Amino acid sequence: MLETLGVCYHPAMIPQPILQGITLRVKRGEVCVIFGPSGSGKSTLLEILSGLVLPTKGFVQCGGKRLLPMQLQQKIGLVFQFPERHFCGRRLKEELNFGHEHNPWVLRDVLRQMGLADLDLTVNPRNLSGGQQRRVAIAVQLLRQPDFLLLDEPLAGLDWSVRAQMIAVISQLKMNQGVIIVTHDRVEFETKADQILHIEQGKLI
Repeated sequence: MLETLGVCYHPAMIPQPILQGITLRVKRGEVCVIFGPSGSGKSTLLEILSGLVLPTKGFVQCGGKRLLPMQLQQKIGLVFQFPERHFCGRRLKEELNFGHEHNPWVLRDVLRQMGLADLDLTVNPRNLSGGQQRRVAIAVQLLRQPDFLLLDEPLAGLDWSVRAQMIAVISQLKMNQGVIIVTHDRVEFETKADQILHIEQGKLI
């Protein structure tokens, strides 16, 4: 289980806290959707959950243990909004293996899970379709075998024709991980979510 207990985030340079007293619990095998308007603290919450940002109050624990940021980063996979803008590899294989050479069988299994098994590994990932690029970004995180996968606006910028495909892919992820999705519009995820939370001005309401 991934939990936050009274998490607050209030950088000294801004007058109002970004997050206030956030407590949530998400189990492995669940899809949790957190929705709210822009500026409500959604992305900051994901960064805290993934160990990239330290809360100013409260803490995050996983599996019943309070973890240091580096430990969280090993257990959590975070896919940013528009992750394809940060692709580094000139070939798909390079992007998937960035920082670590994966077993070819494991690589193929993850690509199959993402519906990408037929792709040429020598193709430039920037030349793929928008939906394929988004699935590649998720595959990169799945190769790290995280306990929880965090997705920041996973449908942003995608054509309507591929949004349903992405939702179907995301709904299958909970077979092996817990999944947390933040979005400004919950409607498309409602039938796939095990819990839906509303965040407004840094508070769960």
